[in-house]
Amino acid sequence: MDKAVAALIEDIYDRGLDQDVMVVVTGEFGRTPKINSKKSTGKRIGSAPAGTMQPGRDHWPRATSILFAGGRVETGQVVGQTDVRGEDAIERIVGRGDFVATLYKHLGVDFENASFPDHSGRPVPVMLSDGKPIRELSRA
Repeated sequence: MDKAVAALIEDIYDRGLDQDVMVVVTGEFGRTPKINSKKSTGKRIGSAPAGTMQPGRDHWPRATSILFAGGRVETGQVVGQTDVRGEDAIERIVGRGDFVATLYKHLGVDFENASFPDHSGRPVPVMLSDGKPIRELSRA
């Protein structure tokens, strides 16, 4: 994945598309700070034979990473910090609403006022929680 994402980002910048195209790489969770070993079930494609000890990292909702590139964001920085073990976010914690607000801002959506009608015609706001665009990513 590292090579593919790097190649995509390089290509976007080489073609001059970096002002319009934003690349976002994330997942729904971070991964446990420590590698653990569990016995393989042998039931999945690419699994080792049943009983083989396999190192891995489980889901970890307490800290995660998101990569932004292009899309007129200020690059080359780290926003926020975890503790020394990488277990918990401790500084400049960015929430889901902030992430979504950042994407809406890039897309030109007035996320603070935009809504869409539900099945009965009532307006439903596009932002169901508080969120502000990640200020460190904005070019002044």
